[in-house]
Amino acid sequence: MKHYRNPGEAIGDLNRAAVRRWFREHLCGTQRECAEALGLSIMAVGRHVKDIRADWRDQSK
Repeated sequence: MKHYRNPGEAIGDLNRAAVRRWFREHLCGTQRECAEALGLSIMAVGRHVKDIRADWRDQSK
């Protein structure tokens, strides 16, 4: 189990997982649609998408 430094970090991980899952289920969805569906801001979804893409790049090496 991962240890979080603060509650915000744990919430961020949960939100990132939700964003990843949403895009897996809605392949042509937009960040705006994802934000509305999950109750997040568009900026938050954008940050999570950026992190998810960075993870993909790291895994492909």
